[in-house]
Amino acid sequence: MLLAFLQGLALGLSLAGPPGPVNALIARESARHGPLAGLRAGLPAPIVDTAYLVLVLAGLAAFSNLEAFLPWLAGIGAVLLAFLAWSTVQLRGQARELAGPWSVWAVTLTNPFQYAWWISAGTSFIATQGPWGVAGFLCAIFGWVGIFSFLVHQGATRWTWFSPLLEIASADLLLLFALRLGLTAAAGL
Repeated sequence: MLLAFLQGLALGLSLAGPPGPVNALIARESARHGPLAGLRAGLPAPIVDTAYLVLVLAGLAAFSNLEAFLPWLAGIGAVLLAFLAWSTVQLRGQARELAGPWSVWAVTLTNPFQYAWWISAGTSFIATQGPWGVAGFLCAIFGWVGIFSFLVHQGATRWTWFSPLLEIASADLLLLFALRLGLTAAAGL
């Protein structure tokens, strides 16, 4: 039981923890508006992952062919991430509003790398872990959003240089992932 839980926890952190567009948006919102804004920005990702988890457990992955849609999702995601990168640096020095919740949902749903992760690692691992592995996975993906939001906000309130640096890094990450998705879309079309 404990081993399955820890393996599920590690798998969840492998999905939620690496730098990516959702973490860039969580960081941006946490630094600007506090940990609750970061939590609000990040919750679509584990909610969508939970839906994918349910589909994997229901066996839908064996019947679906997402590969045909991945280039189109990559293209849409590239445009969206480029826009979010641009809006991140454009807001510097202006009144800053919270990012719309739809932008985070759109980033999560148009990320072909997330689909690829679920088709490969997610499907093969989750299908064999049982309830304790699934519980560990869910604890990791939901817990990451809250812990990361809190830590980013702490850094933003303690050091004046933290927020501007984080905004630049977030914009750069969003642009980098936009370029990566653009290349994926171009290669697949």
